[in-house]
This record gives sequence, C-alpha cells and structure tokens, in this order.
Amino acid sequence: DHPKVLHDAKLQRRWLWAAGIDLGGVVLDTRISAWLAAPTALAKTYELDHQVFTVLGETMPKPDPSQLVPDVEPSAIGTIAWYVARIAGPLRDALDEGTRGVESDIELPLQPVLTRMENAGVTIDAGVLERIHAEMRERADGHAQDAFAEIGHEVNLGSPKQLQTVLFDELGMPKTRATK
Repeated sequence: DHPKVLHDAKLQRRWLWAAGIDLGGVVLDTRISAWLAAPTALAKTYELDHQVFTVLGETMPKPDPSQLVPDVEPSAIGTIAWYVARIAGPLRDALDEGTRGVESDIELPLQPVLTRMENAGVTIDAGVLERIHAEMRERADGHAQDAFAEIGHEVNLGSPKQLQTVLFDELGMPKTRATK
C-alpha cells in the first residue's frame, strides 16, 4: 500500500493479480494522466515512449520488433521507472484541479475493479443473447421496410453513398455542412 507511480497500472495489476498479488497504493498512473490531458488523442499517444518524447523531448531506446536479434536492447525496468518518475510531475501539473479530482477520485479507484472484472470475465446466456439478437433484427428489418416504403424502392441502408443519393437527390433534403 506504499504510494506508487506507474505507467499503465492496469496492466501491472493484471500481471500481479495472475501471480496472486494485489497491487495497492497507486497514487498516479501516467497513462491515465496523459489520457485525461488529451482524451481524444490516438491510443498510441498514451504509450510511455510517446509521453517521454512529448513531455521530456527525449527518445526512449526501443528495439525493432522485426529484427530477430535487435540492435537496441529493450529498456530495463529501472530505466522505465526513471522515465515514469520524470514525466509524472509534468503530466499531473498539466491537469486542472477538477481533472485531478477525476483522476484521484474516479479513475484510480476504478482501476482495481476493472482489472478484477476483466480477469473474471462475464457469464453470457447464449439463449438470451440469441433471442435479443432476433428481436433486434426483426425491429431493424421492420424499420428498413418502412424506409423502403417511404423511398419507393430498396437501397443498401449501410451505404453512405446510396443514402446520400436517396436523401439529397431523390427526396430533396437540404444539404448541410459536414460536422464532426
């Protein structure tokens, strides 16, 4: 339970949990901090090497996975810990007070719960799932038939190009500017 700063603590928890060890005391996860600072960024931007480059302007040594015998050795655990310790402060400081509260009061306490859920898995009743699937398929087919009746012919409702032709050319809906 001693305070710890990690990068991707959920992964560390999974490894330790598999060995029968429950990891406590995580006070900061630099991956979570990076995600909270830029929640819409690409997933690879939350990786440690990307954060080291972004925060410190340094490049972590990284072996080429396509080489049978890499030219560069993978970073030792001590080196990784050194990088995590160096980016932790700046990443935490980049968050406003409210976001720091989200991190400490929601994200970090939720991590062990999510790890246990991922490791335990879920039980699914295949019969119930198949029944729900059939009901949803029937409803979707009904809506598709309604749309075809309104349009006057069948189209592939999964095709943006065909829908564009129907909506704007055939039905004359007003064209608007594309938005996110």
